[in-house]
Parts: sequence; structure tokens; C-alpha cells
Amino acid sequence: MAEWSFDQSISEETSPPFEDLVELWSAFEIIDEVGPRYDSGKRLQQLDDDLFDGLRLRTVTDEHPLNWIKGSVQAKNEILKKIPVGSHSALEVVTGLNALKAARVDLPLHRESPVLLSEEYRIEQGLVFVRSKPRLKYITGKPTSHYYAQISQDWAQFFVELDVIGSVVTKLVLRCLQEGRAICVLQEISGCALQVPSSWNTKSGLDGRAKSPFLLTCDLAEAWNLKHMDTLERSDRKVKTRALRWLHGTCQRL
Repeated sequence: MAEWSFDQSISEETSPPFEDLVELWSAFEIIDEVGPRYDSGKRLQQLDDDLFDGLRLRTVTDEHPLNWIKGSVQAKNEILKKIPVGSHSALEVVTGLNALKAARVDLPLHRESPVLLSEEYRIEQGLVFVRSKPRLKYITGKPTSHYYAQISQDWAQFFVELDVIGSVVTKLVLRCLQEGRAICVLQEISGCALQVPSSWNTKSGLDGRAKSPFLLTCDLAEAWNLKHMDTLERSDRKVKTRALRWLHGTCQRL
């Protein structure tokens, strides 16, 4: 993985960290480190039986403390912490790339446009989107302006690819929830209840879950995760995850 820093210079003389972006997307293909799946009937029933004390959340079960995460933003960060990207966590890489993304606001402006320029045109012209300045046309008589810096085709392409990082991370979190590797609890007037993994969908995303409690299944007691595994599965599961991640990374480099 290429070395990167949060304050990497964006200029015609520098090259964007494409390798970091590719390695991050590759790392997102495997999410076993977030925890085993709890999306079947028996496993969901196990959660329902052991995570609640009546209508309240337990803080300890089987003498094992439960690491409840408050809100979808923190849950996203905890999921990213679990996924390795080379010698870093996905959270470190995403944070660094987002810092690089934010650094665009300091670039010298080259072009103003009343419409958003297409991705293809930006790449062809080496234009990097910097910011938009909203205006109410019926008041000011002027449309919203979109500002661009001219750097290089490589940087233009990099930022086009980087601009989807937020949606890619959201899809990753939703996948963890849909597979029951991350669990969300609904807090309603009648009490607490599990949100069934199959109820998550990409359209609604994480809306309405800003303060909901979350739990990663990797933080459950080890006895829970081993309960439905045979001896071979118990000994091989972590080895298999490491091997699968290595194999996937090798294929990406070919």
C-alpha cells in the first residue's frame, strides 16, 4: 500500500493515491472481521433472548460486557475500525482520504460554471470540483455557481472516484446490518426490540438511526459465536478470513 498523509499536496507535480483507493474498495469486499452472521431464525432468537432484560438492554450477558454503540455514525466508525487495509484500519484510510477531499477548498479557482460539469469533461480537462455557491435565482437573478480548479487529468479522475466514498461506506454498513454482523435496536415507547436484518434496505439507508444502539457481533461472547460451529469451523474461521483477504488482495493486483 502506498504511503499517504492527510496533508498530501494536490498539484500538477504530485500524483494522487489511487492505490489507497483501490485497496480500500478491495478491503470492503470481505467483512468477516465485523463479526459472524446473526441473520437466521435461531441466531436472531438467541439475540432476542439474551440481549434484553424485559424491555431494557442488558449491559452484561454470560458474564461478558456488551459493547453498545450509540448512534449510526459511531457504528459506522466501529465497523471501519474492524476492517484491515494493509497495516491500517479502514477508518484511518477513510479519514485520510476525506481530509484530502476536504483540502480541495483551498485550491486556486480556475473556472466557474452555472451547471455541474460532467465527470468525463472534468477528467478530460483536468478540472477538480472545488465547491458550489447556491443562489436563489428569482432573488439575485443569478444561478448557482460551481467552481473548479485545473490540476491534472489524474487528480480530476481521482476526485471523481473519491466523491463516492460516502455512499460506498454507507453501503458497507448496510451490508453488515443486512447480514446481521451489526445489530441495531429500535427504541420505541413500548420498549426495545431488534431491527430484523432483512428489513434494512438501500433506499432508506440509516435514516432515523442517529441515536439508536448498535452492537457488532464480533463483540459478543466468544461462546456465542462458536455455539453453532463444529470443531473444524472453530479452529479455521480466523485463518480462513486471513487467507481469503490475502487471496482477494492478490487477485486485485494481477
